Amino acid sequence: MTFWREASTLIFALRPCLAVGSTKLSSGLSRATDYKILMLKRSAQSHFMPSKLVFPGGVVQDVDHSGDWNALFDKVLGRPLLEMIHRPSGSDFSNTLVSSWSLPPYVAYRICAIRETFEESGLLLATNRDLLPVLSSEDPVAVTCSSAELQKAADQRQEVEQKPEYFLQMCEDLDVVPNIWALHDWRNWLTPVFCKVSEPPAKPKRFNTMFYTCCIDCDDIPITSADEAETTQAKVSVV
Repeated sequence: MTFWREASTLIFALRPCLAVGSTKLSSGLSRATDYKILMLKRSAQSHFMPSKLVFPGGVVQDVDHSGDWNALFDKVLGRPLLEMIHRPSGSDFSNTLVSSWSLPPYVAYRICAIRETFEESGLLLATNRDLLPVLSSEDPVAVTCSSAELQKAADQRQEVEQKPEYFLQMCEDLDVVPNIWALHDWRNWLTPVFCKVSEPPAKPKRFNTMFYTCCIDCDDIPITSADEAETTQAKVSVV
């Protein structure tokens, strides 16, 4: 029995689109200080890290490892999910099997990170057959939905916040899937125990968190908004 909860977090970074021949950098590559990172401010009433600036993320829900995703990926992209993403090496932190999950952890944690980012900031990292024609986990392409799809998703955001299981239905309605290829492994962190619990089956506020990074070429800062429940402010900060 584990005395923590599984969780997932996304470090969402925007890098400027430099024009060919730009004198900003002779190499044509962005410097680390050019990146803008999505940060959220947690509610002062939160039991975990109140009023702190954090990356979007949260606890893995049943929908994140549901076997129903297999059918949706096959429908939207025309190929079985596990044929389109390679199993990480044995040393990968998200490769440990969870017997009660229908999806491999390295897929479920990514879906969780994308869902939580959408719930907490309004940004949806998703794709379909037209947006991601070349599927390769070795050279992932980060793309987002069209403006029309994003508006439709925004209209359903509150329902996803209240019922995480609705995230799968929303993706099916939009004919998209979470863009798990855009996420790169970064780090695994098991938080310390902040307070004790009375007795099982209660668990302490402790999280086994998988951290992912996603970099997108984007000159304009995307519109974000806090969920006004867990988070009270969403902003993109320059690092």
